[in-house]
Amino acid sequence: MLEFKKILWPNDFSDSSVKALPYVRDLIERYDSEVYMLHVPMDLSAYGGYWGKPDPEHVEAMHEFALRGAEKKMHEFCEEELASCRLYFVKVEFGDPAGEILKAVDDTGADVIVLPIHDSSGDSHVGSVASEVIRKSPVPVLTINPKVCRLTTKTC
Repeated sequence: MLEFKKILWPNDFSDSSVKALPYVRDLIERYDSEVYMLHVPMDLSAYGGYWGKPDPEHVEAMHEFALRGAEKKMHEFCEEELASCRLYFVKVEFGDPAGEILKAVDDTGADVIVLPIHDSSGDSHVGSVASEVIRKSPVPVLTINPKVCRLTTKTC
């Protein structure tokens, strides 16, 4: 029998992420789960080619600003929306989103990933991040597509 005691929930503050909330809550209630919420903000150090090389001090300041803002927003969201959860963790990490999600599976010992997808067309195609996570994940992935309001699963 599957027991999802540790849920990894990548969250980018999009509508898709918010629409995954009922599924996360359901898993919390069913399995008395812990939630590991992950946000991977855009790494600004790779940008600036058109305008020249960005000043490392400015990039670092923007990264710190993004980290603080994302952590604050995630904690506020968890306090409001995951009050019934016995334990939740928040992590903000720069990097490749798919790579950071897969790394977080190992780091947290997650049993399942609840993965909001950004499918703007309403068909079965998913974006590159979701596709890579689904293909490489060592644990089941529940994908939430807000456009078609269905739950799909990938098992190992």
